[in-house]
Amino acid sequence: MDAAGLVARSHLGAIAVLIFLCLACYLPGIASIAPIDRDEARFIQATKQMLESGDFINIRMHDEPRYKKPVGIYWLQAATVLLVGQDAGAPVATYRLVSVAGATMATLLVYWLVLPMFGRAAAVVGAAAFAMSFLVTMEAHIARTDAVLVATVVLAQGALARIYLWTGSGRPPLVLALMFWIAVGVGILIKGPIIVMVSGLTVAALVAVDRQVGWLRGLRPAIGVPLLLAIVLPWFVAILAIGGFDFLQASLVTDFLGKVATGQEGHGAPPGVHFVAFWVLFWPAVPLAVVAAPWVWRNRQSPAVRFCLAWIVPSWIVLEAVATKLPHYPLPLYPAIAALSGGAAAAAEPLRRWGHWATAWAAVVGIGLPLAAIAGLALIEGRVSIVGATVAVGVAGLAAMALRQARRGSALAATALVMAAALLIYPLIYGAVLPQIDAIRVAPRLAAASARATSCLHPAVVAAGYMEPSLIFAVGTDITLADGERSADFLKGGDCRVALIESRQDQIFNDEAVSLGLSVERVETVDGINLGRIERVSVAVYRVKSGGS
Repeated sequence: MDAAGLVARSHLGAIAVLIFLCLACYLPGIASIAPIDRDEARFIQATKQMLESGDFINIRMHDEPRYKKPVGIYWLQAATVLLVGQDAGAPVATYRLVSVAGATMATLLVYWLVLPMFGRAAAVVGAAAFAMSFLVTMEAHIARTDAVLVATVVLAQGALARIYLWTGSGRPPLVLALMFWIAVGVGILIKGPIIVMVSGLTVAALVAVDRQVGWLRGLRPAIGVPLLLAIVLPWFVAILAIGGFDFLQASLVTDFLGKVATGQEGHGAPPGVHFVAFWVLFWPAVPLAVVAAPWVWRNRQSPAVRFCLAWIVPSWIVLEAVATKLPHYPLPLYPAIAALSGGAAAAAEPLRRWGHWATAWAAVVGIGLPLAAIAGLALIEGRVSIVGATVAVGVAGLAAMALRQARRGSALAATALVMAAALLIYPLIYGAVLPQIDAIRVAPRLAAASARATSCLHPAVVAAGYMEPSLIFAVGTDITLADGERSADFLKGGDCRVALIESRQDQIFNDEAVSLGLSVERVETVDGINLGRIERVSVAVYRVKSGGS
Protein backbone atom coordinates (compact mmCIF):
# COMPACT_ATOMS: atom_id res chain seq x y z
CA MET A 1 0.00 0.00 0.00
CA ASP A 2 3.04 2.31 0.05
CA ALA A 3 2.50 3.81 -3.41
CA ALA A 4 -1.25 4.16 -2.97
CA GLY A 5 -0.75 5.60 0.49
CA LEU A 6 1.74 8.13 -0.85
CA VAL A 7 -0.62 9.27 -3.58
CA ALA A 8 -3.49 9.42 -1.10
CA ARG A 9 -1.69 11.73 1.33
CA SER A 10 -3.63 14.65 -0.12
CA HIS A 11 -6.81 14.95 -2.14
CA LEU A 12 -5.09 17.28 -4.58
CA GLY A 13 -2.28 14.82 -5.22
CA ALA A 14 -4.71 11.93 -5.67
CA ILE A 15 -6.87 13.90 -8.09
CA ALA A 16 -3.83 15.01 -10.08
CA VAL A 17 -2.61 11.42 -10.46
CA LEU A 18 -6.04 10.18 -11.47
CA ILE A 19 -6.45 12.91 -14.09
CA PHE A 20 -3.01 12.06 -15.48
CA LEU A 21 -3.95 8.38 -15.75
CA CYS A 22 -7.19 9.28 -17.52
CA LEU A 23 -5.58 11.57 -20.06
CA ALA A 24 -2.73 9.14 -20.70
CA CYS A 25 -5.23 6.39 -21.47
CA TYR A 26 -7.98 8.36 -23.21
CA LEU A 27 -6.31 10.98 -25.40
CA PRO A 28 -4.08 8.84 -27.67
CA GLY A 29 -5.83 8.35 -31.01
CA ILE A 30 -8.83 10.51 -30.23
CA ALA A 31 -8.16 12.68 -33.28
CA SER A 32 -6.68 10.08 -35.61
CA ILE A 33 -9.05 7.10 -35.32
CA ALA A 34 -11.75 7.31 -37.99
CA PRO A 35 -15.43 7.45 -36.89
CA ILE A 36 -16.52 4.02 -35.71
CA ASP A 37 -19.58 2.48 -37.35
CA ARG A 38 -22.24 2.27 -36.42
CA ASP A 39 -23.21 3.73 -33.07
CA GLU A 40 -20.59 6.46 -32.86
CA ALA A 41 -21.14 7.60 -36.43
CA ARG A 42 -24.90 7.81 -35.84
CA PHE A 43 -24.44 9.94 -32.73
CA ILE A 44 -21.97 12.38 -34.26
CA GLN A 45 -23.96 12.69 -37.50
CA ALA A 46 -27.19 13.41 -35.58
CA THR A 47 -25.36 16.06 -33.53
CA LYS A 48 -23.86 17.51 -36.70
CA GLN A 49 -27.35 17.86 -38.15
CA MET A 50 -28.52 19.62 -34.99
CA LEU A 51 -25.79 22.19 -35.52
CA GLU A 52 -26.57 22.50 -39.22
CA SER A 53 -30.31 22.93 -38.76
CA GLY A 54 -30.43 24.77 -35.44
CA ASP A 55 -33.12 22.30 -34.30
CA PHE A 56 -32.05 21.04 -30.88
CA ILE A 57 -35.29 19.21 -30.10
CA ASN A 58 -36.00 16.87 -32.99
CA ILE A 59 -33.12 14.39 -33.42
CA ARG A 60 -32.49 13.29 -36.99
CA MET A 61 -30.01 10.95 -38.66
CA HIS A 62 -29.73 11.91 -42.34
CA ASP A 63 -33.35 12.14 -43.51
CA GLU A 64 -34.92 10.00 -40.77
CA PRO A 65 -35.86 10.69 -37.12
CA ARG A 66 -33.52 9.18 -34.53
CA TYR A 67 -35.64 8.49 -31.48
CA LYS A 68 -33.80 5.51 -30.00
CA LYS A 69 -31.96 7.58 -27.39
CA PRO A 70 -32.93 10.80 -25.56
CA VAL A 71 -31.40 14.14 -26.40
CA GLY A 72 -28.82 14.63 -23.63
CA ILE A 73 -25.70 13.33 -25.37
CA TYR A 74 -26.46 15.33 -28.52
CA TRP A 75 -26.80 18.52 -26.50
CA LEU A 76 -23.48 17.86 -24.76
CA GLN A 77 -21.68 17.14 -28.03
CA ALA A 78 -23.19 20.19 -29.72
CA ALA A 79 -22.28 22.41 -26.76
CA THR A 80 -18.71 21.10 -26.86
CA VAL A 81 -18.41 21.88 -30.57
CA LEU A 82 -19.63 25.43 -29.97
CA LEU A 83 -17.51 25.95 -26.83
CA VAL A 84 -14.30 25.16 -28.69
CA GLY A 85 -15.25 27.65 -31.40
CA GLN A 86 -16.13 25.19 -34.16
CA ASP A 87 -19.25 24.45 -36.20
CA ALA A 88 -20.97 21.46 -37.79
CA GLY A 89 -17.81 20.73 -39.75
CA ALA A 90 -15.88 19.95 -36.57
CA PRO A 91 -13.68 16.84 -36.69
CA VAL A 92 -14.65 13.68 -34.86
CA ALA A 93 -12.20 14.44 -32.03
CA THR A 94 -14.35 17.36 -30.90
CA TYR A 95 -17.39 15.14 -30.51
CA ARG A 96 -15.29 12.57 -28.61
CA LEU A 97 -14.21 15.14 -26.03
CA VAL A 98 -17.55 14.60 -24.28
CA SER A 99 -16.71 10.93 -23.72
CA VAL A 100 -13.19 11.78 -22.53
CA ALA A 101 -14.67 14.26 -20.06
CA GLY A 102 -17.36 11.77 -19.01
CA ALA A 103 -14.89 8.97 -18.30
CA THR A 104 -12.56 11.35 -16.45
CA MET A 105 -15.40 12.76 -14.37
CA ALA A 106 -16.62 9.23 -13.61
CA THR A 107 -13.12 8.34 -12.38
CA LEU A 108 -13.00 11.31 -10.02
CA LEU A 109 -16.50 10.47 -8.81
CA VAL A 110 -15.40 6.89 -8.08
CA TYR A 111 -12.70 8.39 -5.86
CA TRP A 112 -15.38 10.50 -4.14
CA LEU A 113 -17.67 7.46 -3.88
CA VAL A 114 -15.13 5.23 -2.13
CA LEU A 115 -13.83 7.79 0.38
CA PRO A 116 -16.57 7.34 3.03
CA MET A 117 -16.71 3.60 2.40
CA PHE A 118 -13.14 2.38 2.71
CA GLY A 119 -10.84 5.38 3.06
CA ARG A 120 -8.56 7.45 0.87
CA ALA A 121 -6.04 4.77 -0.14
CA ALA A 122 -8.88 2.49 -1.24
CA ALA A 123 -10.40 5.40 -3.15
CA VAL A 124 -7.18 5.95 -5.11
CA VAL A 125 -6.84 2.26 -5.97
CA GLY A 126 -10.50 1.83 -6.87
CA ALA A 127 -10.60 4.95 -9.04
CA ALA A 128 -7.39 3.95 -10.84
CA ALA A 129 -8.73 0.43 -11.42
CA PHE A 130 -11.90 1.87 -12.92
CA ALA A 131 -10.13 4.54 -15.00
CA MET A 132 -7.70 2.11 -16.62
CA SER A 133 -10.10 -0.74 -17.30
CA PHE A 134 -10.15 -1.79 -20.93
CA LEU A 135 -13.89 -1.11 -21.23
CA VAL A 136 -13.64 2.44 -19.88
CA THR A 137 -10.76 3.31 -22.20
CA MET A 138 -12.78 2.03 -25.17
CA GLU A 139 -15.83 4.09 -24.22
CA ALA A 140 -13.68 7.18 -23.69
CA HIS A 141 -12.59 6.91 -27.34
CA ILE A 142 -16.15 6.64 -28.73
CA ALA A 143 -18.55 9.58 -29.06
CA ARG A 144 -21.67 7.95 -27.66
CA THR A 145 -23.63 7.81 -24.40
CA ASP A 146 -21.91 5.35 -22.09
CA ALA A 147 -18.96 7.29 -20.69
CA VAL A 148 -21.25 10.15 -19.71
CA LEU A 149 -23.94 7.78 -18.44
CA VAL A 150 -21.56 6.08 -16.03
CA ALA A 151 -20.56 9.49 -14.62
CA THR A 152 -24.21 10.23 -13.81
CA VAL A 153 -24.61 6.76 -12.29
CA VAL A 154 -21.61 7.22 -9.99
CA LEU A 155 -22.86 10.65 -8.91
CA ALA A 156 -26.31 9.26 -8.11
CA GLN A 157 -24.96 6.17 -6.37
CA GLY A 158 -22.34 8.16 -4.47
CA ALA A 159 -25.04 10.44 -3.07
CA LEU A 160 -27.27 7.44 -2.35
CA ALA A 161 -24.41 5.67 -0.55
CA ARG A 162 -23.76 8.68 1.68
CA ILE A 163 -27.45 8.84 2.56
CA TYR A 164 -27.51 5.10 3.29
CA LEU A 165 -24.33 5.22 5.37
CA TRP A 166 -25.31 8.42 7.22
CA THR A 167 -24.66 8.15 10.96
CA GLY A 168 -24.98 11.80 11.96
CA SER A 169 -27.85 13.38 13.82
CA GLY A 170 -30.95 14.21 11.83
CA ARG A 171 -31.37 13.62 8.13
CA PRO A 172 -28.41 13.74 5.72
CA PRO A 173 -27.67 17.13 4.10
CA LEU A 174 -30.16 18.28 1.48
CA VAL A 175 -27.36 18.65 -1.05
CA LEU A 176 -26.98 14.85 -1.22
CA ALA A 177 -30.63 14.41 -2.15
CA LEU A 178 -30.34 17.18 -4.74
CA MET A 179 -27.25 15.53 -6.23
CA PHE A 180 -29.07 12.22 -6.47
CA TRP A 181 -32.15 13.55 -8.24
CA ILE A 182 -30.18 15.80 -10.59
CA ALA A 183 -27.91 12.89 -11.53
CA VAL A 184 -30.91 10.63 -12.19
CA GLY A 185 -32.57 13.32 -14.30
CA VAL A 186 -29.47 13.93 -16.39
CA GLY A 187 -28.90 10.17 -16.69
CA ILE A 188 -32.42 9.73 -18.08
CA LEU A 189 -31.76 12.43 -20.67
CA ILE A 190 -28.53 10.63 -21.60
CA LYS A 191 -29.77 7.04 -21.92
CA GLY A 192 -33.31 6.68 -20.71
CA PRO A 193 -34.22 4.26 -17.89
CA ILE A 194 -30.81 2.61 -17.32
CA ILE A 195 -29.88 4.83 -14.37
CA VAL A 196 -33.36 4.30 -12.88
CA MET A 197 -32.83 0.54 -13.10
CA VAL A 198 -29.43 0.69 -11.36
CA SER A 199 -30.46 3.00 -8.52
CA GLY A 200 -33.91 1.46 -8.19
CA LEU A 201 -32.59 -2.10 -7.89
CA THR A 202 -29.94 -0.91 -5.42
CA VAL A 203 -32.60 0.60 -3.19
CA ALA A 204 -34.88 -2.43 -3.56
CA ALA A 205 -32.08 -4.85 -2.64
CA LEU A 206 -31.06 -2.82 0.42
CA VAL A 207 -34.63 -2.55 1.63
CA ALA A 208 -35.18 -6.28 1.12
CA VAL A 209 -32.01 -7.24 3.01
CA ASP A 210 -32.17 -4.62 5.79
CA ARG A 211 -35.97 -4.56 6.10
CA GLN A 212 -35.72 -0.86 6.80
CA VAL A 213 -37.01 2.07 4.79
CA GLY A 214 -36.45 4.96 7.18
CA TRP A 215 -33.15 5.96 5.55
CA LEU A 216 -35.01 6.68 2.30
CA ARG A 217 -36.40 9.85 3.90
CA GLY A 218 -32.94 11.29 3.30
CA LEU A 219 -33.73 11.32 -0.43
CA ARG A 220 -36.33 14.09 0.17
CA PRO A 221 -38.68 12.75 -2.55
CA ALA A 222 -41.10 15.65 -2.03
CA ILE A 223 -38.36 17.93 -3.32
CA GLY A 224 -36.49 15.48 -5.51
CA VAL A 225 -39.28 14.10 -7.68
CA PRO A 226 -40.46 17.56 -8.85
CA LEU A 227 -36.82 18.44 -9.53
CA LEU A 228 -36.40 15.27 -11.56
CA LEU A 229 -39.53 16.00 -13.57
CA ALA A 230 -38.40 19.57 -14.18
CA ILE A 231 -35.19 18.21 -15.74
CA VAL A 232 -36.75 15.46 -17.81
CA LEU A 233 -40.24 16.53 -18.84
CA PRO A 234 -39.61 19.64 -20.99
CA TRP A 235 -37.78 17.78 -23.74
CA PHE A 236 -40.04 14.73 -23.55
CA VAL A 237 -43.14 16.91 -23.88
CA ALA A 238 -41.56 18.78 -26.80
CA ILE A 239 -40.50 15.62 -28.65
CA LEU A 240 -43.89 13.99 -28.06
CA ALA A 241 -45.51 17.03 -29.61
CA ILE A 242 -43.27 16.57 -32.67
CA GLY A 243 -42.90 12.80 -32.93
CA GLY A 244 -45.93 11.55 -31.03
CA PHE A 245 -46.39 7.78 -31.15
CA ASP A 246 -43.35 7.37 -33.43
CA PHE A 247 -41.08 8.54 -30.61
CA LEU A 248 -42.63 6.15 -28.09
CA GLN A 249 -42.53 3.30 -30.58
CA ALA A 250 -38.87 3.82 -31.46
CA SER A 251 -37.52 4.57 -27.98
CA LEU A 252 -39.53 2.31 -25.69
CA VAL A 253 -40.88 -0.52 -27.85
CA THR A 254 -38.28 -0.98 -30.59
CA ASP A 255 -35.10 0.01 -28.76
CA PHE A 256 -35.60 -0.66 -25.05
CA LEU A 257 -38.13 -3.50 -24.91
CA GLY A 258 -36.82 -4.95 -28.17
CA LYS A 259 -33.38 -5.45 -26.62
CA VAL A 260 -34.94 -7.20 -23.64
CA ALA A 261 -36.90 -9.69 -25.73
CA THR A 262 -34.60 -10.37 -28.69
CA GLY A 263 -30.94 -10.03 -29.63
CA GLN A 264 -31.08 -6.88 -31.73
CA GLU A 265 -28.77 -6.41 -34.75
CA GLY A 266 -27.17 -9.81 -34.22
CA HIS A 267 -26.09 -9.06 -30.64
CA GLY A 268 -28.00 -11.84 -28.91
CA ALA A 269 -26.07 -14.07 -26.51
CA PRO A 270 -26.84 -16.48 -23.64
CA PRO A 271 -26.67 -15.58 -19.94
CA GLY A 272 -23.13 -15.54 -18.56
CA VAL A 273 -21.53 -13.71 -21.47
CA HIS A 274 -21.04 -10.52 -19.47
CA PHE A 275 -19.33 -12.49 -16.71
CA VAL A 276 -16.93 -14.08 -19.19
CA ALA A 277 -16.21 -10.74 -20.89
CA PHE A 278 -15.49 -9.12 -17.53
CA TRP A 279 -12.14 -10.90 -17.26
CA VAL A 280 -10.90 -8.96 -20.26
CA LEU A 281 -12.90 -5.75 -19.96
CA PHE A 282 -11.89 -5.06 -16.34
CA TRP A 283 -8.23 -5.65 -17.18
CA PRO A 284 -5.68 -4.67 -15.83
CA ALA A 285 -7.26 -4.72 -12.34
CA VAL A 286 -8.67 -8.25 -12.62
CA PRO A 287 -6.32 -9.58 -9.88
CA LEU A 288 -7.69 -7.04 -7.41
CA ALA A 289 -11.26 -8.08 -8.18
CA VAL A 290 -10.37 -11.75 -7.58
CA VAL A 291 -8.52 -10.96 -4.37
CA ALA A 292 -11.48 -8.89 -3.21
CA ALA A 293 -13.95 -11.81 -3.44
CA PRO A 294 -13.12 -13.57 -0.11
CA TRP A 295 -12.74 -10.19 1.61
CA VAL A 296 -16.16 -9.13 0.38
CA TRP A 297 -17.71 -12.38 1.65
CA ARG A 298 -16.17 -11.99 5.10
CA ASN A 299 -17.31 -8.36 5.28
CA ARG A 300 -20.72 -8.79 3.67
CA GLN A 301 -22.43 -7.43 6.81
CA SER A 302 -20.53 -4.16 6.49
CA PRO A 303 -22.96 -1.44 5.28
CA ALA A 304 -20.48 -0.20 2.66
CA VAL A 305 -19.88 -3.69 1.25
CA ARG A 306 -23.60 -4.41 1.36
CA PHE A 307 -24.31 -1.24 -0.61
CA CYS A 308 -21.83 -2.24 -3.34
CA LEU A 309 -23.30 -5.73 -3.56
CA ALA A 310 -26.80 -4.28 -3.82
CA TRP A 311 -25.50 -2.13 -6.66
CA ILE A 312 -23.87 -5.03 -8.54
CA VAL A 313 -25.85 -8.22 -8.06
CA PRO A 314 -29.46 -7.43 -9.05
CA SER A 315 -28.52 -5.28 -12.05
CA TRP A 316 -25.98 -7.85 -13.24
CA ILE A 317 -28.66 -10.56 -13.11
CA VAL A 318 -30.98 -8.38 -15.19
CA LEU A 319 -28.26 -7.66 -17.78
CA GLU A 320 -27.44 -11.36 -18.09
CA ALA A 321 -31.15 -12.13 -18.57
CA VAL A 322 -31.65 -9.50 -21.28
CA ALA A 323 -31.46 -11.09 -24.74
CA THR A 324 -29.30 -8.39 -26.34
CA LYS A 325 -25.72 -8.44 -25.09
CA LEU A 326 -23.19 -5.71 -25.84
CA PRO A 327 -19.86 -5.41 -24.00
CA HIS A 328 -20.58 -1.98 -22.53
CA TYR A 329 -23.90 -2.85 -20.88
CA PRO A 330 -22.39 -3.69 -17.43
CA LEU A 331 -20.29 -0.49 -17.39
CA PRO A 332 -22.56 1.24 -14.80
CA LEU A 333 -21.70 -1.60 -12.39
CA TYR A 334 -17.92 -1.34 -12.78
CA PRO A 335 -17.56 1.53 -10.24
CA ALA A 336 -18.94 -0.71 -7.49
CA ILE A 337 -16.58 -3.53 -8.46
CA ALA A 338 -13.70 -1.06 -8.46
CA ALA A 339 -14.78 0.21 -5.02
CA LEU A 340 -14.70 -3.30 -3.55
CA SER A 341 -11.35 -3.96 -5.25
CA GLY A 342 -9.94 -0.81 -3.67
CA GLY A 343 -11.36 -1.72 -0.28
CA ALA A 344 -9.73 -5.15 -0.33
CA ALA A 345 -6.42 -3.70 -1.48
CA ALA A 346 -6.47 -1.11 1.30
CA ALA A 347 -7.15 -3.89 3.79
CA ALA A 348 -4.01 -5.68 2.52
CA GLU A 349 -5.99 -8.76 1.56
CA PRO A 350 -3.44 -11.53 0.86
CA LEU A 351 -3.00 -13.05 -2.57
CA ARG A 352 -4.24 -16.64 -2.54
CA ARG A 353 -4.20 -19.31 -5.26
CA TRP A 354 -6.94 -17.75 -7.38
CA GLY A 355 -5.17 -14.43 -7.10
CA HIS A 356 -2.05 -16.01 -8.60
CA TRP A 357 -4.07 -17.37 -11.48
CA ALA A 358 -5.73 -14.00 -11.99
CA THR A 359 -2.34 -12.26 -12.06
CA ALA A 360 -1.09 -14.78 -14.60
CA TRP A 361 -4.21 -14.14 -16.69
CA ALA A 362 -3.68 -10.36 -16.47
CA ALA A 363 -0.08 -10.84 -17.59
CA VAL A 364 -1.19 -12.99 -20.54
CA VAL A 365 -3.77 -10.39 -21.61
CA GLY A 366 -1.17 -7.66 -21.24
CA ILE A 367 1.27 -9.48 -23.49
CA GLY A 368 -1.47 -10.53 -25.91
CA LEU A 369 -2.85 -7.03 -26.56
CA PRO A 370 0.30 -5.51 -28.15
CA LEU A 371 1.00 -8.75 -30.01
CA ALA A 372 -2.54 -8.73 -31.41
CA ALA A 373 -2.14 -5.10 -32.42
CA ILE A 374 1.17 -5.82 -34.18
CA ALA A 375 -0.25 -8.89 -35.91
CA GLY A 376 -3.39 -7.04 -37.01
CA LEU A 377 -1.36 -4.23 -38.55
CA ALA A 378 0.89 -6.71 -40.34
CA LEU A 379 -1.95 -8.87 -41.66
CA ILE A 380 -4.25 -6.05 -42.76
CA GLU A 381 -1.79 -3.42 -43.93
CA GLY A 382 1.44 -5.38 -44.40
CA ARG A 383 3.29 -3.05 -42.05
CA VAL A 384 5.72 -3.94 -39.31
CA SER A 385 5.48 -1.82 -36.17
CA ILE A 386 8.89 -1.30 -34.59
CA VAL A 387 7.25 0.73 -31.84
CA GLY A 388 4.83 -2.13 -31.23
CA ALA A 389 7.64 -4.65 -30.96
CA THR A 390 9.44 -2.41 -28.47
CA VAL A 391 6.30 -2.00 -26.40
CA ALA A 392 5.69 -5.77 -26.45
CA VAL A 393 9.17 -6.36 -25.03
CA GLY A 394 8.59 -3.78 -22.30
CA VAL A 395 5.19 -5.27 -21.45
CA ALA A 396 6.69 -8.76 -21.25
CA GLY A 397 9.23 -7.47 -18.75
CA LEU A 398 6.56 -5.81 -16.62
CA ALA A 399 4.43 -8.97 -16.80
CA ALA A 400 7.34 -11.05 -15.52
CA MET A 401 7.83 -8.61 -12.66
CA ALA A 402 4.11 -8.76 -11.87
CA LEU A 403 4.23 -12.55 -11.64
CA ARG A 404 7.22 -12.29 -9.31
CA GLN A 405 5.28 -9.91 -7.05
CA ALA A 406 2.32 -12.29 -7.13
CA ARG A 407 4.52 -15.13 -5.89
CA ARG A 408 5.54 -12.86 -3.02
CA GLY A 409 1.85 -12.40 -2.15
CA SER A 410 1.44 -8.73 -3.07
CA ALA A 411 -1.74 -8.32 -5.11
CA LEU A 412 -1.49 -4.54 -5.28
CA ALA A 413 2.15 -4.50 -6.40
CA ALA A 414 1.45 -7.13 -9.05
CA THR A 415 -1.57 -5.21 -10.34
CA ALA A 416 0.35 -1.92 -10.30
CA LEU A 417 2.92 -3.44 -12.66
CA VAL A 418 0.18 -4.65 -15.02
CA MET A 419 -1.29 -1.14 -14.88
CA ALA A 420 2.12 0.25 -15.80
CA ALA A 421 2.06 -2.06 -18.80
CA ALA A 422 -1.38 -0.69 -19.71
CA LEU A 423 0.13 2.81 -19.86
CA LEU A 424 2.33 1.50 -22.67
CA ILE A 425 -0.34 -0.60 -24.37
CA TYR A 426 -3.17 1.91 -24.68
CA PRO A 427 -1.13 4.59 -26.51
CA LEU A 428 0.18 1.85 -28.81
CA ILE A 429 -3.27 0.52 -29.70
CA TYR A 430 -5.19 3.78 -29.90
CA GLY A 431 -2.45 6.21 -30.88
CA ALA A 432 -0.14 4.16 -33.10
CA VAL A 433 -1.79 1.06 -34.54
CA LEU A 434 -5.48 1.82 -35.15
CA PRO A 435 -4.80 5.11 -36.97
CA GLN A 436 -2.45 3.24 -39.35
CA ILE A 437 -5.06 0.69 -40.43
CA ASP A 438 -6.34 2.36 -43.59
CA ALA A 439 -8.64 -0.58 -44.32
CA ILE A 440 -11.07 0.57 -41.61
CA ARG A 441 -11.00 4.19 -42.82
CA VAL A 442 -13.36 3.49 -45.72
CA ALA A 443 -15.59 6.53 -45.26
CA PRO A 444 -12.81 9.16 -45.01
CA ARG A 445 -11.05 7.64 -48.01
CA LEU A 446 -14.27 7.71 -50.04
CA ALA A 447 -14.85 11.34 -49.07
CA ALA A 448 -11.34 12.21 -50.25
CA ALA A 449 -11.83 10.21 -53.46
CA SER A 450 -15.11 12.04 -54.14
CA ALA A 451 -13.35 15.38 -53.84
CA ARG A 452 -10.62 14.23 -56.24
CA ALA A 453 -13.07 12.83 -58.80
CA THR A 454 -14.14 16.22 -60.16
CA SER A 455 -12.79 19.73 -60.37
CA CYS A 456 -15.89 21.02 -58.55
CA LEU A 457 -15.42 22.42 -55.09
CA HIS A 458 -18.46 20.65 -53.62
CA PRO A 459 -19.58 17.76 -55.83
CA ALA A 460 -22.98 16.17 -55.24
CA VAL A 461 -22.55 12.55 -54.13
CA VAL A 462 -24.73 9.47 -54.30
CA ALA A 463 -23.91 6.17 -52.60
CA ALA A 464 -25.27 2.71 -53.35
CA GLY A 465 -24.59 -0.41 -51.28
CA TYR A 466 -22.11 1.14 -48.87
CA MET A 467 -24.29 3.55 -46.89
CA GLU A 468 -22.78 3.50 -43.40
CA PRO A 469 -23.38 6.45 -41.04
CA SER A 470 -19.67 7.29 -41.12
CA LEU A 471 -19.95 7.95 -44.86
CA ILE A 472 -22.75 10.46 -44.26
CA PHE A 473 -20.58 12.20 -41.63
CA ALA A 474 -17.49 12.20 -43.87
CA VAL A 475 -19.13 13.27 -47.14
CA GLY A 476 -21.88 15.52 -45.79
CA THR A 477 -25.51 15.41 -44.75
CA ASP A 478 -26.70 16.18 -48.30
CA ILE A 479 -25.32 12.87 -49.65
CA THR A 480 -27.98 10.86 -51.50
CA LEU A 481 -28.44 7.20 -50.53
CA ALA A 482 -29.86 5.00 -53.29
CA ASP A 483 -29.46 1.73 -55.15
CA GLY A 484 -27.39 1.15 -58.28
CA GLU A 485 -30.22 1.97 -60.68
CA ARG A 486 -31.15 5.27 -59.07
CA SER A 487 -27.48 6.18 -58.75
CA ALA A 488 -27.16 6.12 -62.53
CA ASP A 489 -30.23 8.36 -62.78
CA PHE A 490 -28.58 10.68 -60.25
CA LEU A 491 -25.42 11.05 -62.36
CA LYS A 492 -27.52 11.91 -65.41
CA GLY A 493 -29.18 14.73 -63.48
CA GLY A 494 -26.42 17.30 -63.91
CA ASP A 495 -22.76 18.20 -63.76
CA CYS A 496 -20.41 17.97 -60.80
CA ARG A 497 -21.75 14.63 -59.55
CA VAL A 498 -20.04 11.54 -58.16
CA ALA A 499 -21.38 8.05 -57.53
CA LEU A 500 -19.96 5.69 -54.88
CA ILE A 501 -21.00 2.19 -55.93
CA GLU A 502 -20.35 -0.84 -53.75
CA SER A 503 -19.37 -3.95 -55.72
CA ARG A 504 -22.71 -5.73 -55.24
CA GLN A 505 -24.48 -2.77 -56.87
CA ASP A 506 -21.91 -2.27 -59.62
CA GLN A 507 -23.54 -4.35 -62.37
CA ILE A 508 -26.96 -2.81 -61.73
CA PHE A 509 -25.44 0.67 -61.88
CA ASN A 510 -23.58 0.06 -65.14
CA ASP A 511 -26.54 -1.64 -66.81
CA GLU A 512 -28.76 1.33 -65.99
CA ALA A 513 -26.11 3.77 -67.21
CA VAL A 514 -26.04 1.95 -70.58
CA SER A 515 -29.83 2.00 -70.82
CA LEU A 516 -29.79 5.74 -70.17
CA GLY A 517 -27.11 6.30 -72.78
CA LEU A 518 -24.85 7.62 -70.04
CA SER A 519 -21.09 7.29 -70.47
CA VAL A 520 -19.46 6.82 -67.05
CA GLU A 521 -15.92 6.10 -65.94
CA ARG A 522 -14.49 4.53 -62.82
CA VAL A 523 -12.05 7.01 -61.33
CA GLU A 524 -10.73 4.79 -58.55
CA THR A 525 -11.72 1.99 -56.20
CA VAL A 526 -11.58 2.04 -52.41
CA ASP A 527 -11.17 -1.35 -50.74
CA GLY A 528 -11.41 -1.91 -47.02
CA ILE A 529 -13.30 -3.38 -44.10
CA ASN A 530 -16.86 -2.38 -43.27
CA LEU A 531 -16.80 -2.20 -39.47
CA GLY A 532 -20.57 -1.98 -39.34
CA ARG A 533 -20.89 -5.46 -40.84
CA ILE A 534 -17.35 -6.77 -40.18
CA GLU A 535 -16.82 -7.68 -43.82
CA ARG A 536 -14.62 -6.76 -46.75
CA VAL A 537 -16.01 -4.04 -48.98
CA SER A 538 -15.05 -2.59 -52.36
CA VAL A 539 -16.51 0.73 -53.50
CA ALA A 540 -15.96 2.22 -56.94
CA VAL A 541 -15.94 5.98 -57.51
CA TYR A 542 -17.72 6.93 -60.76
CA ARG A 543 -18.24 10.12 -62.69
CA VAL A 544 -19.66 11.00 -66.09
CA LYS A 545 -17.02 10.94 -68.81
CA SER A 546 -16.02 14.29 -70.13
CA GLY A 547 -18.34 14.99 -73.05
CA GLY A 548 -20.54 12.01 -72.11
CA SER A 549 -24.29 12.22 -71.94
